[in-house]
Amino acid sequence: MLKNYLTVAVRNLLRHKGYSLISIVGLAIGLAVCILIFQYVRMELTYDGFHENSDDIYRFVGSFQEETGEWDYKAVTPIPLAPALADQYPEVIRFSRFLNRTTVVKHNGRVFNELLLFADSDVLSMFSFEVLKGNPSTALQEKHSVILSEAAAEKYFGESDPMGKILSIRGRDEFVDFVVTGVVRNVPHNSTIRFDFLLPYAAILENLSPQLADNWGALTTRTYLQVAKGTSSAMLEQKLPGFLETHLRPIFGDDLDRARFHLQPLRDIHLNPRISHRFEPTNNPIYLYMVLGIGVFILVLACVNVTNLSLGQASTRLKEIGTRKIVGAGRKELIKQFLGESVALTVFAFCIALVLAEVLVPVFNELADTRLSLRVLGNRTILPTLLGLLLLVSLAAGGYPALYLSRFKPAEIMKGSLRAGKPNAFTRSLVVLQFSLSIFFIICTLLVWRQLNHMKNMNLGFEDEQVVVISTGTADGEQVLALMRNELGPHPSVKSIAGSGESLGRVSTYMATMAECGDMDAECHVFRIDPDYLSTLGMELTGGRNLSADFPADPMHSVLVNQAFVDKFGLKSPLGEKVRVPLRVLENNVGTIVGVVRDFNYLSLHTDVEPAVLHMSPRYPVSYIAIKIDTENVRQTIGMLRSTWFMIAPDVPFEYYFLDEDFNRQYAAEERWSRIFGYSAFLAIFIASLGLLGVTTLAVGRRTKEIGIRKVLGATVTGLVRLISKEFLSLVLVANLVAWPAAYYAATRWLENYAYRISIGWETFLLAGLLAFLIALVTVSYQSIKAALANPTDSLRYE
Repeated sequence: MLKNYLTVAVRNLLRHKGYSLISIVGLAIGLAVCILIFQYVRMELTYDGFHENSDDIYRFVGSFQEETGEWDYKAVTPIPLAPALADQYPEVIRFSRFLNRTTVVKHNGRVFNELLLFADSDVLSMFSFEVLKGNPSTALQEKHSVILSEAAAEKYFGESDPMGKILSIRGRDEFVDFVVTGVVRNVPHNSTIRFDFLLPYAAILENLSPQLADNWGALTTRTYLQVAKGTSSAMLEQKLPGFLETHLRPIFGDDLDRARFHLQPLRDIHLNPRISHRFEPTNNPIYLYMVLGIGVFILVLACVNVTNLSLGQASTRLKEIGTRKIVGAGRKELIKQFLGESVALTVFAFCIALVLAEVLVPVFNELADTRLSLRVLGNRTILPTLLGLLLLVSLAAGGYPALYLSRFKPAEIMKGSLRAGKPNAFTRSLVVLQFSLSIFFIICTLLVWRQLNHMKNMNLGFEDEQVVVISTGTADGEQVLALMRNELGPHPSVKSIAGSGESLGRVSTYMATMAECGDMDAECHVFRIDPDYLSTLGMELTGGRNLSADFPADPMHSVLVNQAFVDKFGLKSPLGEKVRVPLRVLENNVGTIVGVVRDFNYLSLHTDVEPAVLHMSPRYPVSYIAIKIDTENVRQTIGMLRSTWFMIAPDVPFEYYFLDEDFNRQYAAEERWSRIFGYSAFLAIFIASLGLLGVTTLAVGRRTKEIGIRKVLGATVTGLVRLISKEFLSLVLVANLVAWPAAYYAATRWLENYAYRISIGWETFLLAGLLAFLIALVTVSYQSIKAALANPTDSLRYE
């Protein structure tokens, strides 16, 4: 019986090659997209799951209530917290603190800036990073030992064995030799803790002041705890208030009442973007749901094609159904047959989808900024899930047609009184659904592109073009800046040079500090600049004067503020006002306002311009050097900057970037979503057009005799095309009315994330609707014109 069903199914697919091809292509695309998205979502949901002890590891998190009532979550803790917890609570069996630091690593005359991760010696016992060489229990016991990833070992030592070899790593003031005591396999991409250089925590402690290392009030490190099997995090959290009361109340006083402390499960870290001071960028679960929704929508569109074409072909299968029922086939047997055809079609599409998904993995990785690998065969998790997906799609695509086609009575079929296959409310609604989703994706694509373009072309309050920014790294920034001015000042390609403590666009929101002015206090950002900074970046003063070395009091007693600072503190006459900034950069932490700078966007355009204080105190280092260069011979100018740099700072790598390109990198997420929605819109409209082509072909086939008669009676080609097309094009019009409100709501909610946003406007919706209408018109017109131009004699012979 099964063989018979399969034989009939295959014959039916081959008999209607065109419709089968449309269904299989649409399903293959939908399934390929779903396979890729399923793998991506699976990887996101299994972050840190490869650690054997992942269910017993927690990150210590503090939350602090701000004046506004909102809670600020931070993953940083005091350095002495972890040892004290392990000493007091037997439930804590291991701990590891983490600090990272960028510094210079030198070997055989080569120097690189590297990000180092410092951890306690139990780190390799807590976490399941695969150790290829060395003893995980003892590799970090020596203070001057270092563990490398495979990539770092190859970078510095090539094919030779790195064990026991020396790397010179710059400490606070000098290079210190570290011995390679281990090599680990490259950290998996789905790990929130990533490193190429792992060093003992004791090594960073010797570079910190004793006051900081033992200070319970300094939130500087990240703390991970491993608890005993069977220990509930809630049980341990209940004991924390008393513990923290003892250690933190003397420091924070009443402010401790506005603090809460939690143990965050390791596997919850990646999909929790609320918490700051983290190792790796997290992912917002909302975006995960959006990607998953896109995959489901694309697959639904493909299933709709199969359903519509199956229902449209009903008129051609009535005699087959009637004959089978007369010879004894029951409704269950017919349902099995039609579902078997759906399964056969889906299997063909699934095989193509696997190949297509494998081919598209590199494109998907670039699009989603991930490192997905597709291994289906032999994977005990993926394969059963995909087989379940195949069965689900088979039922979704063929379930309703099977129930619909099997319900006909043989007597009605043989009398010829049935007219199955004509478009009805259900099939029309499916076409509307397809084009509604397509129009929704087109609108989202256009709006994301417009918002992105708006942010890139907005006046930022400074000139970012042709500005090269060099990181001073571990070099003495003040000294390097002076030498760069001496060497590059006369060069015609260099227009101006300035130093700063921060680089615009790289300022973290959590680096703000409380500033006091008059009777008010508020958060603001504090920047170290030199007197040439404003002119180099084209910033404008709206009042007062610039900082200058000509005024002896300026380095320690004078500041500039931006207009947002003036507005925040309600200063009518800001010049001469005193500002208190508790960062010990100014004498007695107090500065006098000598000038007001026009607002400039030092953060991304997701947020409003926040209050800022600019100073030139030598207590704060110069970390970046901004150089305005000429637009001609940029490559030669960069080469000249490189050679000058190595002449001045031979032990520090030359690392530079263009300010405009670096500022725009903040909008990588918008760039990515613009491409994702663009691809989604293309696939959706392509699949919908395939389905519309098939449905139109069936509709034209049913009306062949009618078209012939109309032509004989004098109907024009234009009139016939209008007659055939108007029904389907009216469905696209209805689809616009469905898609527009949904897209407007989604766009409004999305744009709330931006302080500087576009107005949505009706023209975007109209453009998307016209585009969908035009595509549908071209699709429908192809078959309509073909039928209208046919010889009416041939049409009237049609049976």
